[in-house]
Amino acid sequence: MITTIEFEIDDDTAERIGDSPEARNAAVREAVVLHLFSQAAISGDRAAALLGMDLPAFEHHARSLGIPVGDAAEEAWQAEVARIRAR
Repeated sequence: MITTIEFEIDDDTAERIGDSPEARNAAVREAVVLHLFSQAAISGDRAAALLGMDLPAFEHHARSLGIPVGDAAEEAWQAEVARIRAR
């Protein structure tokens, strides 16, 4: 299932995000996924899949942005397993 989320932002800021609708969508998707991962709301595996990366590439990318990888990823994985089991 895919959910589309729309929000309004001024043109100047939108242009700084990306030079096309596709580039803006990709940048916003990445920002949301990285935020969720950094908050341990999703696992590294899930984040990597959402961004079309393998796990090592995602972890390298996250680290390059200063996002901790390791214990936080394990905690997110455990939280995701708990959510699935609670269904």
